[in-house]
Amino acid sequence: MVTVHATAWAPTCSLLMPSVPMGSCRTDPHSPPNVAATLLQFLTVKRTIMESEASQQDIDARITLLQRRRNALSPAGRVPVEVLSEILLLSTRTPDVPNQFKQRTENYIPTLCHVSHFWRSVALGCPRLWVEVDLNATTEARRVEFAFEQAQPMPVSLHVDLEGSGGSPSSHSTRGQSITGLDTAARLIWETKLSSLNFRGSMESLQGLILVLPNGPSLRAVRIILSGEPDRDWRWEGPNLSRHIVLQGNVPQLRSLVLTRCTISPMSPLIHSASSLTDADLMIPQSSNITELTDALRKIPRIEALTLRFVHPLQRGSPNEASVSAVPMPSITSLILIGPALTTTMLLSFLRMPVLLLNIQLHCVVAQGEAREGLLDIGGRIFGAVGQARSLKNGRSPDDTPSFSPHDFGVGIQSSGGRYFVGFSKVVKGEAIQSTLITTLTLSFMEQETLRVVRCEDWLPLAAMPDPEHSQVQGFWSVAELGVLQTGDAFQYPDAFWGRVSACPALVTVRIAAKDVLKLLPYIAGKPDHKSSSFSQDEDRMLWGEDADTPQASECAFPFPSLRRVEVQGPNLGQHPPCAGTHASCNSVLEPFVQALEERRKSAMLYPRGGEVKTLDSLTFLNCDSAPSKALVGTLSTLVHRFVWTRRKPAAPIAIRAQPKPRLVVRPVPGRSIMDEQILIL
Repeated sequence: MVTVHATAWAPTCSLLMPSVPMGSCRTDPHSPPNVAATLLQFLTVKRTIMESEASQQDIDARITLLQRRRNALSPAGRVPVEVLSEILLLSTRTPDVPNQFKQRTENYIPTLCHVSHFWRSVALGCPRLWVEVDLNATTEARRVEFAFEQAQPMPVSLHVDLEGSGGSPSSHSTRGQSITGLDTAARLIWETKLSSLNFRGSMESLQGLILVLPNGPSLRAVRIILSGEPDRDWRWEGPNLSRHIVLQGNVPQLRSLVLTRCTISPMSPLIHSASSLTDADLMIPQSSNITELTDALRKIPRIEALTLRFVHPLQRGSPNEASVSAVPMPSITSLILIGPALTTTMLLSFLRMPVLLLNIQLHCVVAQGEAREGLLDIGGRIFGAVGQARSLKNGRSPDDTPSFSPHDFGVGIQSSGGRYFVGFSKVVKGEAIQSTLITTLTLSFMEQETLRVVRCEDWLPLAAMPDPEHSQVQGFWSVAELGVLQTGDAFQYPDAFWGRVSACPALVTVRIAAKDVLKLLPYIAGKPDHKSSSFSQDEDRMLWGEDADTPQASECAFPFPSLRRVEVQGPNLGQHPPCAGTHASCNSVLEPFVQALEERRKSAMLYPRGGEVKTLDSLTFLNCDSAPSKALVGTLSTLVHRFVWTRRKPAAPIAIRAQPKPRLVVRPVPGRSIMDEQILIL
């Protein structure tokens, strides 16, 4: 056996491969020549990288310089900073729609900052671009804080929309984030000036955001909408939909306060400190009384638009209602009262509103199935309260002589209730008008349980017999100076209504539907039905007010002594009669109307002052089925100075070509007459 030792391998290898030097089977990485070469290569690569970076920076600098030169050469770059700021404001600012809570500025401003370097510098240097802060439950805290910082030193307008989120600042903080945008806003409200607060969400979210409004002259508007049913905002809301909020704060410059689906006490320091308030929409809780409410209204003498919703009947506050003094409202232009009928009437009787133009809306809630007599009584009370609130006579203040006589009166114009156009004019010996009051009264009754609107013919106040017990209240309402009467086509008016208005000595214009002409003709002819035209003492007081006992009340024995203009409105094309058996066309009543005018001339001689009755100045028949006969028109020419009639034409396209252009094309609206068609200029 031959034994070979391992130590003999190396010499044996060299003997077998003599061309391979000793030690060439492995290399030493730490040898001096290899370290030097590697270091040289590393330095070469590093120098190349530095040269490339320097070259890239130089190229970037050249590109930036070229961009700035290009921006400077651009027409937009030569726009002054102030002008560009206004352009950016117009492009990002949207109107504050009362019933819209959308994110109006989110992502708009950041987009402007990325358009160009010039735009970015302008946007970051214009605080007014950042004053409107919109946030919801998912808005990041850094975005809210950045917007508040950029808006300084301008006051911030905060818009919070948490509809459907159901969360509050405290609940959102536990969802994996330490601070949310809502938490940041709740903190920054006290560190910055606040110009307006718009909130929509739950009660929990509101309490987590703010409990006390920041003091200071910058806060101008507060609008809070709690979650609920949007279709019930305008109506009387039951107790299950109301929630009471307590907001403190001294806000002397507050101009607008709107609280929806939540109640606030009239004794709140917030209301008592808002001496500059001009627009308010409030819901009054059940615990309030008339004394507290009138005291609160005296604290806001500059109010222009006021909406009050009453959840429950308002308490009197004191056994003696007369102890509550009148509330002057010299600047009011719009008044909306929603709630129980007696509550709205009681409050309205304490208000004094001697402004020239006034819009009053009363949505009265009554017990379900209330008798017609009860509605008539409430209607008479409301008429008396409106007259007392709008009383003005001989240029004196309303408190001096509480009497009111309308000039324009329209009844039954709206199908949902009644709409009354009331005006008061005072002329002294033919001179210029000394004082003028114009009122638009929209009155509707709703049942308490179903909120169903009661139709106008069920409570028409002027057609009712006044209650002697309330004659003192109704004495504030007088139609002695009624000048214009307009009736609608959707209601039926009893004979007593026409008998009452025919006794008005100043009535000049009557606008009436064709269906009501036959009831009016006996009074036009001067031969009224004495059963329907005779008035009791109480009716005379409602008709004449304070002048019921004067000779003026009995001088008007001849019906419509001052009538000068009559306008009869026929049904439009395709219009169905509003009530069965009430449809009438203008042609069917034209001949009886002419006969009534002839009888009117004969009957006038039988009355003491009938000789002063003049011929009609104007008679208009709208939407006639066909042209009146020539003989009939000839007869009218002796009774009326000016007779106008329009024909109801079919709704067919009519093109009128003019030479030269433009071409006029008349395109009718379906269901309307030719008088209501639209004219388009092409």
